[in-house]
This record gives sequence, structure tokens and C-alpha cells, in this order.
Amino acid sequence: MIIFSYQASNNYVFNGFRRNTVASYQENLERARKETKI
Repeated sequence: MIIFSYQASNNYVFNGFRRNTVASYQENLERARKETKI
């Protein structure tokens, strides 16, 4: 039970981290597009 909850919390943190990296990656792409348009 302890191992399961530990693994679940790790997955939750990892998924949140992955979501943040994807969001920042998309923001960087949008900035690059605006810069190239100018």
C-alpha cells in the first residue's frame, strides 16, 4: 500500500512536470512565430 501510494504520487508529479514543459514549449513556439512575423 505504501509503495503504491508512493508510485502514484511520483506519477502525479511527473505528469504535472510534463504538462508544464509542454505548455512552456508551446509558449516558446508562439513567441518564435511572432518574432519571425516581425
